Amino acid sequence: MRTMTYAGKSFLTTNAVADALFDFIASLDRGSSGESVEVPSFTSTGHPQTVRILVWPGSELLCIADDSLDEEVDDAFGAALRGRTEKLLAVRRASVGRPSSWSLVDPDAPEYQHPHSA
Repeated sequence: MRTMTYAGKSFLTTNAVADALFDFIASLDRGSSGESVEVPSFTSTGHPQTVRILVWPGSELLCIADDSLDEEVDDAFGAALRGRTEKLLAVRRASVGRPSSWSLVDPDAPEYQHPHSA
């Protein structure tokens, strides 16, 4: 189990869920809008709960090992979040070499020509 701290609040979740959440945040592209994630977690007494968080590139998430409860694996959440992560990474891989900010630049425009070119 791991205690996750985000936006000044803490919640307890499984190792698999914490790993999937870290991988998902790392896959977010800079400049992208935030993504909402509903994280399966537990109260300090072990009752299941769902924590909804908004993450974006650079989200500050702290993770500390916590052995206060027995680990329960939530494969459905991990699989779903890993699917979202793969989609984000596929989009990033497809756009490599084609930055959208360059699409409006005309390399033949006078302001982009070397002053000594013929």
